[in-house]
Amino acid sequence: MICEDDPGWVYQPTTQHPILRVRYRGYFSGKGRVFEWDLPDYPGLLDRGICWAGYDSLGQLIFARLGVLYRYRLEDIATGTPTAVIDLEGIEGPAAMDLQANQEEHEPIQFVEGNLPDLNVRTLILPFSETPWVRQIRRLAGDLLIPDLRDWTPTPSEVRRTPGYYLRQHDLVHVREPSPDQGIELLKKACFAAFETAKFSLNSSVALKPIGLDAGWPPEEALAATMEAASRFVAINPTATVLIVED
Repeated sequence: MICEDDPGWVYQPTTQHPILRVRYRGYFSGKGRVFEWDLPDYPGLLDRGICWAGYDSLGQLIFARLGVLYRYRLEDIATGTPTAVIDLEGIEGPAAMDLQANQEEHEPIQFVEGNLPDLNVRTLILPFSETPWVRQIRRLAGDLLIPDLRDWTPTPSEVRRTPGYYLRQHDLVHVREPSPDQGIELLKKACFAAFETAKFSLNSSVALKPIGLDAGWPPEEALAATMEAASRFVAINPTATVLIVED
C-alpha cells in the first residue's frame, strides 16, 4: 500500500530551528509502516536512508541512518557537520571487545585487487561517469538510484552521497572528476570533497579506485591526490580503513 499524497507533519522547537517534516509513505511487506523525513531548508541533510529523526529536549537534531546515530546542535545543522556520530553496528559481537587490542595491527590504507561491490566496506567512492564499471555498480545498486542522480548535473569536483540500496555497502559517494586540463588543485579538491562526504564514523571503511583515472589523469597523479585525501581521512579517524583498488 503506497501513500503518495500525504501532506506530512512538521515539528519546530523554536523559530530558530529549521522545520522538520515527516511523511507517511505507505505499508510495505516485510517492513511495516514506512516514513520519510526531511528538512526543507537543508534538503541534502536527510536522505532516503533515514529511518527515524527528531529534535531532543535540548533542541538537538537526532536521526538514525543505516545503523548509525547522528546528533547535530543547532549551529551544526547549517554546516552539515554532526556534533557526534555513533556507529551502533560497530559495537556488535567480539570484534567490538577486541577493537582496542587490535588497533596496533590496524593498517588504515591498503591496496587491494578485486571488484568494489565485493569488498566489505561501508562506503564506495565512484566517479560520476559512464564507464562500464561505474554503470555496472549503478545497476547492482538498483533502480531506486536512478531518481537520485537523474537531475544532477555536477560541476567538476562536485560530490553527492546516496544510499547503496541493494549493494552490501551502505553509501555511495559520487564525485565528478575534473579533467587534467583543469589542474591538479581541482583534482585535490575533488578527492578531499569525496572523503568529507563519506561522513566520518566509528570504524568507517571506504573503498575506491584512485580518483581521476576515469577523467584521464596519469595513474601516478591520480593516486598521489587520492592518497593525500585518504591520509587526512584516517588521521582524523584512527580506526578507519581505506581500500584502494588496483586494476
